[in-house]
Amino acid sequence: MNTEFWSPEEYDGQAQRRYEAGEYDAALEILQEGSSLYPTAVELRVSLGYTQMAREEFVRARSAFAEALVLEPDHEDGLAGMGESHLRLGERARALAAFERVVE
Repeated sequence: MNTEFWSPEEYDGQAQRRYEAGEYDAALEILQEGSSLYPTAVELRVSLGYTQMAREEFVRARSAFAEALVLEPDHEDGLAGMGESHLRLGERARALAAFERVVE
């Protein structure tokens, strides 16, 4: 657990650095902590989804993107992530619907 006080943006930035280094477990831990402290931080949910995608946890990723989209229904990265997770799960029609919303 982090002993410093971080904003949602700092949690996301720390997790992004870990993600880019291929340290997905560490990134996931940071994002889960941040999401528990800031449950309405959309970017943390989206980053959580992409980190879970990298770990090939497609159902969990889809759930993270869904949570982000409840908070901000037109979030482009959230919609793109949702579409990608649908594709990975073989849900082509749902994926295309998500991607179409991004284009709109």
